[in-house]
Amino acid sequence: MAMHGVEVPTDPAQAVFEPTGDLFKDYCAYCETEDRDERDDILDGITLVDEKDSPRNLTTQHNVHTKLFIRAVETPLHRNDMSPLANSMTHCANLYEASFFGCQLSNDSYKLLVEAAYKSPSLVSLAVEFNQTPLGKDPSSTKKDPQECYLFPHQARGAGRMEAAAASHQVDPKVGKTASPAAGKAKGNTKPETTDEREKPAPIRVPDGWHAVLLSNVQDISLRGNAITDRQVKLLATALESATELLSLNLWGNSITDEGAAALSEALRMNCRLTALDVGDNRITDEGACALVSSVSQVDLDLERFAVLRGKISANFYSETMPADAPAYPSYADLHQINQQLLEAGAGKDKKPAPKKGKDVSAPTPKPTSPWDMHCISVGGNTVRVPGNKTLWCLSLANNKHMTEKGCQTIANMLRDTIAFMREKPEEESPIKAKDPKAKQPVDIPTPRAIPTPPPTMAGCALQRLVIASPHFSKDVLKEIQDHVASLHVPPSADEPP
Repeated sequence: MAMHGVEVPTDPAQAVFEPTGDLFKDYCAYCETEDRDERDDILDGITLVDEKDSPRNLTTQHNVHTKLFIRAVETPLHRNDMSPLANSMTHCANLYEASFFGCQLSNDSYKLLVEAAYKSPSLVSLAVEFNQTPLGKDPSSTKKDPQECYLFPHQARGAGRMEAAAASHQVDPKVGKTASPAAGKAKGNTKPETTDEREKPAPIRVPDGWHAVLLSNVQDISLRGNAITDRQVKLLATALESATELLSLNLWGNSITDEGAAALSEALRMNCRLTALDVGDNRITDEGACALVSSVSQVDLDLERFAVLRGKISANFYSETMPADAPAYPSYADLHQINQQLLEAGAGKDKKPAPKKGKDVSAPTPKPTSPWDMHCISVGGNTVRVPGNKTLWCLSLANNKHMTEKGCQTIANMLRDTIAFMREKPEEESPIKAKDPKAKQPVDIPTPRAIPTPPPTMAGCALQRLVIASPHFSKDVLKEIQDHVASLHVPPSADEPP
């Protein structure tokens, strides 16, 4: 069957055997079906673990988990070796973790693994670490047969198999028995498939390179020690902008410099899902480290760049909850006025008398209620202050040998300025003496105070752990950073507005 001009691959087991869901047994069966030799290093890496009393079992459906951990193979895992394993992975409903450590994957075998992770009904953690060699050409690949892989949205998370199983187990309400689809067609009870029913989202071609794994919908990805360069991490950063399932990304021990760190920083501003990023033991200097930390800070954008950023965030993360057109955003003066009203209401003060007719009193612009928009502030006619990343909880820059203590102090100053802004109390409006014709004595009349625009800060970010551990830095500056990070989430005092 073809879809959008791309042939949907058939399962080799379709006409030979029924997969059991047992990864060990299914791998052996697929090896026989595809005429491949079983590899002992793969069989040794398949284990069953009883997670009945484990805290990790709270979020899973099975007490016994299948774990796949293949490491330090002598013979590279090429496409022909990966194919039976990848096919069996898509049928294992209790496979939550898969790790390939030093397996010398080729580009084609890596793409097969990405396809298997995309189809897997349960896989949440995937590690491809210390691959020893770059993703090179597979010996089985030729120019006439480039071995392309495609991801079909209707097969994501095992959906294709579930649809097929549901179709083959339909119960006839008249007789209360399972009705065979073939029997239904013979009786003429099934309606011909319409164009709308056949129409499905276009398949996604699995690209060459490490960034392909971000298409797999896996929540935790580790690519440690794979010599990933800036050119490759830029592609990965582009995929990160729209990665709606990824929670944790480990890029420790690669070849990322400030150029790659800047690309990741820009991607973090658009990602509204990632909670942990590890870029330790790379070639990042003070400039790249500060860029990554500043990704959780506000930034001022002109209307053109703001529209581009908002459009991407809306399309990728909040398509159903963000309005198509940007709402009106409050200024700092509006926020100050709203906070004053909240303070007065909380203190139980009497309401001010209604203004006289004809007096021009403008109400403050309220905060929008839609996601992401609620954190935007107008700082000028053509400038909007947008939030930084609001989900990143942990950022690791540990053991980047090109960082200096001066860079650590710069990061500490960025955090300190945010803490100072958060603890700053608004000044009260200054009273002046004014003469009232009907009053014998001058009276105090509060005058509105101009609200200055503060610099962008990290206030409101989710960052709780910033790791910059290194034996070359003094303990004082590292402790200062940790103290400031801890202070980011200190709740406001009772007399401060919410």
